[in-house]
Amino acid sequence: MKYLIFLTILLFILSCENDEFGIKKRCHDFKLNCPDGQLAISNWNRDGNCFIHPCFNPIDNNEIISIQRYIDTVSFPNSQISSYNLIKYNLLNKEKQILIKKMPHSGQIDWGINHLLVFSPSNWKIYLLKDDGSYLKQISFGFNDQYPVFKKGENKLIFSSNYRINNNFYSEMIIVGDVGNSNKMDSFTPCYPSGNCKTFNNCSWNDNIVAEYHPNNQVNGIAIYNEKGKLLKVVLDKLNETETIIDIEWINSSDFLVNIQNKGLYHYDGENLNLLRIYCTCENYGHFTISPDKKKIIVEKSIFTKVEKCFAQEERYLVIMDIDGRNEKRIEIPE
Repeated sequence: MKYLIFLTILLFILSCENDEFGIKKRCHDFKLNCPDGQLAISNWNRDGNCFIHPCFNPIDNNEIISIQRYIDTVSFPNSQISSYNLIKYNLLNKEKQILIKKMPHSGQIDWGINHLLVFSPSNWKIYLLKDDGSYLKQISFGFNDQYPVFKKGENKLIFSSNYRINNNFYSEMIIVGDVGNSNKMDSFTPCYPSGNCKTFNNCSWNDNIVAEYHPNNQVNGIAIYNEKGKLLKVVLDKLNETETIIDIEWINSSDFLVNIQNKGLYHYDGENLNLLRIYCTCENYGHFTISPDKKKIIVEKSIFTKVEKCFAQEERYLVIMDIDGRNEKRIEIPE
């Protein structure tokens, strides 16, 4: 049994040292010296100065938006409290523009073809913002509205709306037919064979919707649905409790990319999930975005450097790579 445990640890270390392209990784096994073989996440020292949640301009391969997280020593002196700016950045001329200063912390932001951004900050409502920083408008007023995304190439969006009746929580997907007028076009409730209804925490909308799959309201997988919520295909029927979907996005009508925590960044080619970047204890990837010409990916990357036993410091930044995972380069955005 001890030999089997040692062999498992050795294989993990080797798999983290090289990915399938032979790229050397700075992956040291932090788990070996920690109680119960675990590195306490609460002891990771997160550097507050970084860029997260990237999104390409859908009509410009050289322009992105991102959220800049920084330690706000002006508003919160003698503390490590972070504030957030929404920024626009040009990859060619290196110009950065702040669209919103000290915005409420938001999840992933999506950029539509109509020069509008959509996002859901910490008050769980959906907002629209023009990509020049003007016209901030709230378009949802539900109990808990999150995860908005535009339909690829169209002026429609979809988001998850959660509500409560008699202490029971329910979810439905709201489709907005014209974001300029905030017209609710349709809605559906994604219910599964067990009868449970689960929100789409991560999804992407092209001809169909690819999203998380919760067949018994607990396990996590990936499935494809039509616009009415009908299940068309189960791509991955089960992940364990530590392998959650971080981000997912269509490349075209049949292919998509998905980032799975504790597993890696994968490309689905219509039939199979193919590994692009492996997850490692000290090096992993977060939210990503795909360029309009479908040739590049920009993704959050975290490097964890061991400081002492069960304590590591995180450096987080954006990298750009080819759509097949090759030629990774760091993006240097001025703070």
